[in-house]
Amino acid sequence: MKHLRAALELDPALVQANSNLGNALLATGQVDAAIAQYQKTVQLNPAFADVRRNLGVALMMKGRAADAVVQLKEAVRLNPNDRVAQQLLDKAQGKH
Repeated sequence: MKHLRAALELDPALVQANSNLGNALLATGQVDAAIAQYQKTVQLNPAFADVRRNLGVALMMKGRAADAVVQLKEAVRLNPNDRVAQQLLDKAQGKH
């Protein structure tokens, strides 16, 4: 995470670095921080389907299913071939 934070200090608009930091935060159990990081990444690039999927996962982890559904629907709309996002959306909607 140290290198990602350093890169973002130099250029806070690096979309992939922001996304990767969110992933690292989520992987280390820092769910609230990951959510904030993913939200920042979505602001930088609203069409980044993977980030919306990951944000949906993090929101589900916090019990925020309704918020997760919004992100996961957008992830599926942006990338209809993302089966994982569709499965997560079904789960968030109580279909699984």
